[in-house]
Amino acid sequence: MIAESLREVMGGDSGRMMGLTGHPHLPMYVTNLGDRPGLVVDVELPEGLTVEDGQGFDVVRVAGALRKRLLIRPTSTGPVSPAFLGLVEYVYRETAAASTRDASIRALIDAVDEFRQFFARRADRLSEIEVRGLFAELELILELQRRGRGVEEVLRAWSGPFRGPDFRFSSGSVAEVKSVRVQAKAVRISSEHQLENADRSLVLLVRPLTTVARGESGSTAFREIASRVKGLLEGAPGARKLWLAATAALGLDETDAYYDQWAFVGEGWRAFEVEGRFPRIVPGDLPEGVRSVSYSIDLARLADFETDFDSVLERLASSDE
Repeated sequence: MIAESLREVMGGDSGRMMGLTGHPHLPMYVTNLGDRPGLVVDVELPEGLTVEDGQGFDVVRVAGALRKRLLIRPTSTGPVSPAFLGLVEYVYRETAAASTRDASIRALIDAVDEFRQFFARRADRLSEIEVRGLFAELELILELQRRGRGVEEVLRAWSGPFRGPDFRFSSGSVAEVKSVRVQAKAVRISSEHQLENADRSLVLLVRPLTTVARGESGSTAFREIASRVKGLLEGAPGARKLWLAATAALGLDETDAYYDQWAFVGEGWRAFEVEGRFPRIVPGDLPEGVRSVSYSIDLARLADFETDFDSVLERLASSDE
């Protein structure tokens, strides 16, 4: 809903606003500021409380004749970025989950603060699990580019580094990418939101990977695949900007020799359509008072949902209508 609303409002005239329907407590709107998007929230903050700026966005108090508002906007001009979309979705989700308006206002302050801290803390090197997951996402970027998607288009769809779905295309299609060890019998889902598909096509792509010594026959080093993606950015300044934003959000310095220790051999991708009675947990399943969960899905129980990976890839790689 939010991604579609932002695309629609940015396709119109400067100054256009569109309400984000369904919020139980705080009127929210996306807006076209002319040179960038924005999120407007009708809210008067309690005395002494503020919503602070963060990396890549700022927060402005707007006092009108009838209401007080906050405007959250990217610091850089340009179209809707994955980072800003991730911020808007996170703020909406956290404030809508509150039980009262006062709690929603507190959640607004906390959500922006948590989002700011999430990026500020990404200074450490990635763990092996994080490297494995990122390796699979970079593989998918290369696969989509080879099948005709422009690199800037693919990197704009890559919203995983910004707390969104791993890949979200303007057509509404969403892909979640999971790397597992070759003998794994289950796949780990990190939150109740990850397989929530609400009126959109959602596929779960699973990449079995074996960690091997660098240079082993048939293996691909992590820094090698990162270098391949970077090689697509020459002469594409828009794509390069998206890559730098994503790697900064991840806390990744792909030139760091620390990452030389990882190389992988992959087995065939597996693809699953997340629909109908697919075994998953979504926000509506949680008992009152439970805020978040992570869980595992038995891969053997997904046979009825498995589909051809190449067909899925062709669908994801096709131009949006």
